Amino acid sequence: MIKIITDSTCDLSIEEMKQEQVEVVPLTVHFGEEQYRDKLDITNEEFYEKLKVSQVLPTTSLVSPEEFFNVFMKFPEDDLVVILISTKLSGTCQSAYIAKEMTKRENIYIVDSLNASVALGLLVKQAIELRPKMKSAKELYLALEESKKKIVIFAAVDTLEYLVKGGRLGRAAGTIGKVLNIKLLLTLVDGKLEVVAKHRGMQRALKDMVERYNENCSLDLKSMIMYAHTGAQQRAENLRNVIGKAGDIYCIGSVVGAHSGLGCIAVAYSKR
Repeated sequence: MIKIITDSTCDLSIEEMKQEQVEVVPLTVHFGEEQYRDKLDITNEEFYEKLKVSQVLPTTSLVSPEEFFNVFMKFPEDDLVVILISTKLSGTCQSAYIAKEMTKRENIYIVDSLNASVALGLLVKQAIELRPKMKSAKELYLALEESKKKIVIFAAVDTLEYLVKGGRLGRAAGTIGKVLNIKLLLTLVDGKLEVVAKHRGMQRALKDMVERYNENCSLDLKSMIMYAHTGAQQRAENLRNVIGKAGDIYCIGSVVGAHSGLGCIAVAYSKR
C-alpha cells in the first residue's frame, strides 16, 4: 500500500484529500498570539476576512519534525510518498527528513516539490493519478522527481504590501509600486520565488500570464491545469475563460496568502 502525504500549502481542499486518501499535514499561521492550523482551525475565507481588518501582520511557521514523526507512525504498514513545499520557501521538508531519521524506516520517500500552492497541488494530483499504475513507492517517487521539473506556476500579485512587510520586497520598491499601480508577475525557479515581470495594472499582468501559458504549456490534451486566487474568485474565472482550458479553481490558503495578500491569482500547469 502506498500512502501519499502532503502539506497544507498544496491548497487542495481537505475534503478532496480525504476522498483521495491523502494525508495533509498543516502548517500554521499566526496573528500575534493567535495561531491557527492552515485549513483546519481557520478556513481560507475566514483568514481573508481576518486579514482585511487585522492590524497585525500574519506570520507562518513550518511543520515540526515531531509532527511529521507522529503522522509517519500512523501508517506503520504502508510505504510513504511525502510531497512537500519547496525547501527554498520553508523548512517543512527538512523537518520531514529529520522525522524519517527518527522512524529508522527506509520506506519513506520525500519529494521536495520545488513548488508551492497549486503547483504543489498539481504534483499531488499527478501522484494520485499515477499511484495505481506504479509497482512500488520508489517507482512513484522517481516518476514525481521527473514530473516536478515540468511544473510551472505564475502568480499575479495585486498588492505589494505583504511582500514588503514579509521582507521579500524592499520598502522603497513597494512604495514606488503602489504609486505606479505596479503588479508583479511571480514564478518559482528551482524552488525559489522570482519576479519575472512588472506591469502597470492587473489586466496587463494577466495578459502576460496568458501569453506565457500559450508559449509554454504542454500540448498533451490530458495534462492538468489548476487555477487559484486569494479572495478573487471572479478574476480566476476570467483567467480560466481567457486561457480556455478547463481546470479546477482553488482558494489559496492562509499560509501562502499571508505572503501574497488579497487579490492574487495564479495558474499552474506542466510545460513542454
